[in-house]
Amino acid sequence: MSKDKNSFVLYTDYWEQINLLTTNQKGELLTAIFLHAMGKEPEQLDAMCKMAYAFISSQMDRDFNKWEEKVRKRREAGKKGGLAKANNARECLANQADNVIVNDTVTVNDTVTEPDNDSDSARGRQGDPYKGYKGAQLDKPVAHRATSPSFDFDVVCEQIRQAYEEMEDYPYTEKEVETIFKTYFKYYRKYRGREHPKLSTENIRQIMNKLPYIDENHGCTQDIEASQYEQLISKHFRTKYEDCDYNINHFVSGRIRDLRFFEECY
Repeated sequence: MSKDKNSFVLYTDYWEQINLLTTNQKGELLTAIFLHAMGKEPEQLDAMCKMAYAFISSQMDRDFNKWEEKVRKRREAGKKGGLAKANNARECLANQADNVIVNDTVTVNDTVTEPDNDSDSARGRQGDPYKGYKGAQLDKPVAHRATSPSFDFDVVCEQIRQAYEEMEDYPYTEKEVETIFKTYFKYYRKYRGREHPKLSTENIRQIMNKLPYIDENHGCTQDIEASQYEQLISKHFRTKYEDCDYNINHFVSGRIRDLRFFEECY
């Protein structure tokens, strides 16, 4: 079996045969099953254990082959869907470029008026450096604030583990999901100057459901590889949006990842 798959299924139908074994035999059988799941074969099993191991390991192999085929189809569909979307995006950009009108006359006023620091516009710029911008680049990170609340990533890892257990045939490994969240929180701290707000386990599960796919109505198409998220997250935080708090929930909503994906990965 593959190192990319870190789980397997034991069916309750096995119990009738397993219950015939002694406690020691059950322990040997369980060890043999785990070895098989890790790509190793047990050295010695007695006749009773060997019989139970034979039908359990055969079913594990069938399940693994189905999983591999499903992942392969998702990746192929994702590549086709991604290429089609990339072509559409390029067409839209080309059409926009054809419709741009350039004026050759530029008027410059020699009088510069300093904004009133008490005005609404000044307060808006000082209170939120991102407000009023869309699609521009944010190059300078914000200094980390000493008053940021404590943030325990081990708690997040436990929430991810709980959510991961509920997902069947999820395209990413648990470790890959942890890396994505850790990367996002790292960039949030760097550019926002504070820790990311805490998330509930249910919220994390909803985010995980969206991560492998670009569109919310994704069906079974895997569009984004886990390894591409470093690029997408970095680009996301270097992009200014209007009225955006850069919460990870914003990142997985609408067409945010869609646009960043075509900017960075195509």
